[in-house]
Amino acid sequence: MDFEAFCTKHKMIGFQFEQYLYNVARHFSENYNGGYWESKVIEEDASGFYLELDDDTKYEIRNTINGYDEGDMDSKTFSLAIFAFALNNFGFKLYEDEKPEAQEFFDLYNFVMRHSYAILNDEDKHLQFYNFLD
Repeated sequence: MDFEAFCTKHKMIGFQFEQYLYNVARHFSENYNGGYWESKVIEEDASGFYLELDDDTKYEIRNTINGYDEGDMDSKTFSLAIFAFALNNFGFKLYEDEKPEAQEFFDLYNFVMRHSYAILNDEDKHLQFYNFLD
């Protein structure tokens, strides 16, 4: 499954999530000003996908929720961290509203967490990813 198929399946919720993702990115980085988020799949595991910004920007990122302030993130790490954060929080909002789609957001979050090291393919980036979410 990719993001287009996910949005087709969930229609309005998919659109709402997309807007939420952009807002989360803006919230955590002052220099995020939009961009193309590409849907990526992992050949070994067709159960999910992740979204990645298609750029080479270094994002100034701060998480005031947990005090994360460890410098800039490359685009790939930023994208994955924001995507994971948005999936988890949006899933909880759906859960609180007793929407059955919540489970699919949690499943996708778990997919991202399970494959985060392989996606980032770098120990330092992986540590940044986890420290941002912790």
